[in-house]
Amino acid sequence: MNLLSQKGSDYLNAIEKIMSEYDEFNYVFHQNMPKKLHGLIDGTTIYINDRITDKQKLSAIMEEVGHYKTSSHSDITDYKTNAKDEAVARRWSYGQLIPVDHIARYQDSEEAVLLYEIAEDLELPENIVESAIYMYKVKGMI
Repeated sequence: MNLLSQKGSDYLNAIEKIMSEYDEFNYVFHQNMPKKLHGLIDGTTIYINDRITDKQKLSAIMEEVGHYKTSSHSDITDYKTNAKDEAVARRWSYGQLIPVDHIARYQDSEEAVLLYEIAEDLELPENIVESAIYMYKVKGMI
């Protein structure tokens, strides 16, 4: 998935693109989810908090798809017991949202680039970009 091609368009197009790419899921945007809960997957239904920003919705959808693609589909609401599944799903979503070559191009820049500039360019939340960069550094990919 290359979300950089979405630059200049609204996030709804990027969200719709993801939803059509992963059309095996039902997507429900819910107004009454707890404020800190961005997303939740139950079987093949992904619930997204409709009160978060579009950037956060994009990230939440990919993380919930990541749970489906990478975990045992067990109840992950007990984060202490299932922290590994949570981490694996997040790393999967980072790889889908921000391919390593998109981060590497900033390394090749002769000018210093700040995190917020990368996040703005990728149209993603800073914390997601920062976590993806860290993941790629730990893996020795950048």
